[in-house]
Amino acid sequence: MCGIFCLSLDANHNLDAAILTRLTREMLLIAERRGREAAGVCTYQNGRTFYIKRPSSASAIVRGPEFAEFSQKAFVNPDNGGVAIIGHARLVTNGLRAFHDNNQPFDDKGFVGVHNGVIVNHSEFFAPDLPVPELDSLAIPTRLRHHLDAGNSAEDANVATLNDLQGVVSYLMVDTVFGQIHAASNNGSLYEARLMRDGAPVGRILMSEREMLRLMEAHLASVGIQKGDVRRYDPGTVDSWCVTDDQKAIKPAATTKPVDLSALTDPRKAELRRCTNCLLPHTMPFIEFDDAGVCNWCRNSLLTPLKERDELDAQLEKLRNIIDRPNCLMAVSGGRDSCYGLHVAKTELGLNPIAFTYDWGMVTDLARRNTSRVCAKLGIEHIIVSADIPRKQENIRKNIEAWLKRPELGMVPIFTAGDKQFYQHANRLQKELDVPAIIFCENGRYEKTWFKAGFAGINEGNRRLWNLSMIEKFRYMSYYAGQFLRNPAYLNRSLLDSIEAFISSYFLKHDYIQLFDYIPWEEETVERVLIDEYGFEVPEGCPTTWRIGDGTAPFYNFIYRTVAGFTEFDTFRSNQIRDGKITREFGAERIQIENEPRMDDLREYLATVGVNFDKAMTRILSIPRRY
Repeated sequence: MCGIFCLSLDANHNLDAAILTRLTREMLLIAERRGREAAGVCTYQNGRTFYIKRPSSASAIVRGPEFAEFSQKAFVNPDNGGVAIIGHARLVTNGLRAFHDNNQPFDDKGFVGVHNGVIVNHSEFFAPDLPVPELDSLAIPTRLRHHLDAGNSAEDANVATLNDLQGVVSYLMVDTVFGQIHAASNNGSLYEARLMRDGAPVGRILMSEREMLRLMEAHLASVGIQKGDVRRYDPGTVDSWCVTDDQKAIKPAATTKPVDLSALTDPRKAELRRCTNCLLPHTMPFIEFDDAGVCNWCRNSLLTPLKERDELDAQLEKLRNIIDRPNCLMAVSGGRDSCYGLHVAKTELGLNPIAFTYDWGMVTDLARRNTSRVCAKLGIEHIIVSADIPRKQENIRKNIEAWLKRPELGMVPIFTAGDKQFYQHANRLQKELDVPAIIFCENGRYEKTWFKAGFAGINEGNRRLWNLSMIEKFRYMSYYAGQFLRNPAYLNRSLLDSIEAFISSYFLKHDYIQLFDYIPWEEETVERVLIDEYGFEVPEGCPTTWRIGDGTAPFYNFIYRTVAGFTEFDTFRSNQIRDGKITREFGAERIQIENEPRMDDLREYLATVGVNFDKAMTRILSIPRRY
């Protein structure tokens, strides 16, 4: 079976980065006795997680340069709060080790965890119409989060989780939302020893075997830490504690109850005046109603018309003449539009594209899997350009925390500033690959969200951002500059990234072919093709296939819904109504479902970027409504 371990140190541990790196290395090497096929380790401190996992032995990992790089990032401020280090050396029992997601530590539902054993009934805990994860261990965070969200104490939630699972289960889980560690075993394959330094308690260490703890004793002693008596987690034993203070008891239910959404107005009961033709409410920027209640968006026919197909064919004919190599670069996010665009380009337009994704840290695992499905079946090369993801996520955290101090709807787009460099990378790759065209698959006709700039006082109309006049661009810049001065918390390390994003969006040359500016986009066709032909995956309980590849969307839509009473789905469905694709009645039914907060996704997003869930939700729900 596998070897798992956890070193939990209180805020008073006083160990430097070199010592923490050495202890981490030794725990990995000792755990290797239980499995050499894959290994990984994760650190948690002050809401931030760093991990490395590879389909190779622990010995190979600690010898490689990636482990040194991981340690430099993970232990950059070792004395700034409690630290948790969890790790895993794997004997493959369920799920091929070659697949990254099958190796541990796993990251799901706001937990980072490791598991030793085999769960034989894990398929029971996932929706029957969705693919069951190969990794049986993912049943643990699914059930533990379920029981915690139901208001159970930490102890009761862990006991209930063990009772749910059939098979051998020993686990160590870090709740990155609340900074808690959960440990449990139903077969006794987990051992723990308390740690002391200079006579004071500094934490605890847990490993899969008593012998593994014995082997660690000398390494701990070499840095001045004494290991106490070893206790076995007899079958059915569970425990939970805070990372920052091992002695601090976790209050039952008080810190684990779901957020109180009673302050969130039901849009069906909200005092929202909506257009009598579409669904746009009176809280939409720049909206006006005539005597019949019809909005100016409907009266002025601002839905972007389709361009002539002949114009597209003329551009593509030049590409088709290139037959000995790829003839275009296609931007792919992993969402439905870009994945369907790959299908259209390859099977209907006769193109030979290379797919390109910019992973800035908020591309969901589901988006990666869906992109992989489509590219594999179509035989399309896929290039992924990865940002410095920990730094990007840190920038998001800083901007969210700044925004929460002085919430302004016009500043919400700053949360996604980190992804705008994909324009730069697309242009660079075009030159490197020597392809004549870049194709984007934005559904600009229906998915135009002009209200985001509208809340900053900029009326986009049916234009794309880079087509604004120079005066409007400078007005937008002035708005942001004013907000930065009013809220100095924005003047942090992320500022340069935000400025670069603004330049990429508004001033960089955007000479792209927008596929769905020419080709009709039919929602039913898109979903049928992706699901039936490619096995496109949709999150459990999610009522839509839109925005499922963007980890940020549930958060900013929650803000818009709470404060203004609408989300992106209102504008999307309104555009479909104007184009005669759906009825107003059908659109109204859909937005009631689609606008419901996706709490699991919200919790996971905030945990990923290191923002306290309860504090963020409480602050957002306190913002004055616009209706």
